[in-house]
Amino acid sequence: GDMKLIEKLVKEGVNISAINDSGESALSKAISRRQINVARFLLENGATTEYPGFLVEKPLFSAVSTGNVKLVQLLLDHDADIDECSSVGTVLSKAAKAGQEDIVALLLSRDADVNLFNHLVYAPLYGAVTQNNDRLVRELLKHGAETGI
Repeated sequence: GDMKLIEKLVKEGVNISAINDSGESALSKAISRRQINVARFLLENGATTEYPGFLVEKPLFSAVSTGNVKLVQLLLDHDADIDECSSVGTVLSKAAKAGQEDIVALLLSRDADVNLFNHLVYAPLYGAVTQNNDRLVRELLKHGAETGI
């Protein structure tokens, strides 16, 4: 998180989207540490929100894991794929299952697909139901969540 060092490396042309042997990038580290200013700087200087690795979560999933709505918004503002599926489902299903109402509201305001799920994980509505979160259930239904999937 040393901003001066990061600025120097970017100025010297270091690939800020490179990943280490653990599958982490500078952006994923900044997100997991909730360093929004570092994440913003990296994104503004070309860091990608997409990574090919399977070892760590992609930045948007990681931001949802932190529960920090500002980090989620920052990534969405830099074209992170709101409807991408991972082994845990979509970011919307992850946020719904975690009861993160502010993040769910943000994702819905950005037109996240309320019915998207993969073969491993149920749709976001199921996550909200299993958490007995009536407010999230109503919000997802209001945005068109299907009850029969």
